[in-house]
Amino acid sequence: MEFEKSGATGFVFKDEVIADLLGDIEPGSVLLVLGHPGAGKSTFAAGILFENCLRFNVKGVYISLAETREKFYNYMKKFSMDFEYGEKKNLVEFIHMPTLAGKELLEAITSTLSTKIFTEGYSIAVVDSITPILNVLTTDEARSYLHSTLYNLSSVAKALLILISDLPFATETVDLKGLEFIADAVFVFKTRIEKRMISRFMEVRKFRGKSIPMAEMPFVIEEGKGIRCLLPPTTAEVPYSMAMTSYRDECTNSVWGSILSGTYVGIVSRCNIIPFSIWLLLTKLIMNYGLNYGILSFRESKEVTKEVISKSAQVLGIPPHYILQKSVFIESLNPSIFSSQQLEAMLYRFAEQNINFFIIDGAEALYLHHDPLYVDQMLRSLSTYIKNGLITVFELINGVYTQTQTSRYDIVHEIICRENTVEHNVVRGRIAAIDIASYNLVTRISEESILKCLNIVQR
Repeated sequence: MEFEKSGATGFVFKDEVIADLLGDIEPGSVLLVLGHPGAGKSTFAAGILFENCLRFNVKGVYISLAETREKFYNYMKKFSMDFEYGEKKNLVEFIHMPTLAGKELLEAITSTLSTKIFTEGYSIAVVDSITPILNVLTTDEARSYLHSTLYNLSSVAKALLILISDLPFATETVDLKGLEFIADAVFVFKTRIEKRMISRFMEVRKFRGKSIPMAEMPFVIEEGKGIRCLLPPTTAEVPYSMAMTSYRDECTNSVWGSILSGTYVGIVSRCNIIPFSIWLLLTKLIMNYGLNYGILSFRESKEVTKEVISKSAQVLGIPPHYILQKSVFIESLNPSIFSSQQLEAMLYRFAEQNINFFIIDGAEALYLHHDPLYVDQMLRSLSTYIKNGLITVFELINGVYTQTQTSRYDIVHEIICRENTVEHNVVRGRIAAIDIASYNLVTRISEESILKCLNIVQR
């Protein structure tokens, strides 16, 4: 195997968050994947098999007692797992066993696994599912078979064996005939209905030789990726790098100062509206530095958002198509039709695009349709995630919804309406050594002053 060449010590998980949390899988291990129908068991197991076969150039076999090859391959293509390609490379194989039952099924699976692992040198095998086998065996027979046959088979050959078992809806466990004691790791995939939406959770009940820092993890099944675990990065995992890129010009400097890459800017309006001057400032920075940007709006349709950004460019004397060409995405989402986990996955997916500025418009809608504490945690995690110094986030929000909301902002830009005037109060919390000499903690500036500056620059 080619583990050593890549720096890995064993088999790997497909999802980066799970891999970082649990590390590698020791060769010779048996993994039990237990879960509700539709919870993601097959996608998880297939991801491990596909990732290792393609990355380490080892052979793997997926044995299915239900799905056909065509249906399975078509489904996995949605998650960027092209099993047909792996099959052509002679790295993966799919075996369908639909007609066998009872002891005949047991003997067929045992014979197939033995042939593939010992005779043909396969390194990974998935059995989906082992439930029909357990149903035909007594507890004593099952323990004997599982330990003397399956466990010893994987242990001697240093192969990875993944066994999938079904968990009925509304149950947390099922009689596994002692399999949970023999397996090196036990993963339980569960679904819950929250606010009429399906939420998915992965529970790590056991992982021999590993510490389990978090027992239950929310996740989503994301098209183009598969399993995406939704955990905030820990402090130890956030790479420290002094942000050497900063953005400023005459007008934006009078409001925000020097904005470092990796900064999270919270633009909080108490006026129930985001002044047009904010879009003008953002447009100036984008065009002055030739930045790629993305806008995700929970407030307006993408057509309206495009009109706003185009109008901003036009006011500044910039051809509208120039600013639109710099957009990587301008999207609109209705947060009421997605689960909290789905929204979090989408935020990370957008943040991972090739952009310099990520503008989140109408974040108040998240608080109106989802648990405020979860929204705080979700956006706080995003603010930590972007500290790699590559992406700057501007969150445009009407109002403050929790006591901890503003703690995620490196720059707090508060907009206050006073009779016929609009005032901008800015508090900066993130600075670089190169900015200390000209650094102001607090800035107060009127809307009129900002527009006047923009008009001067425009001339």
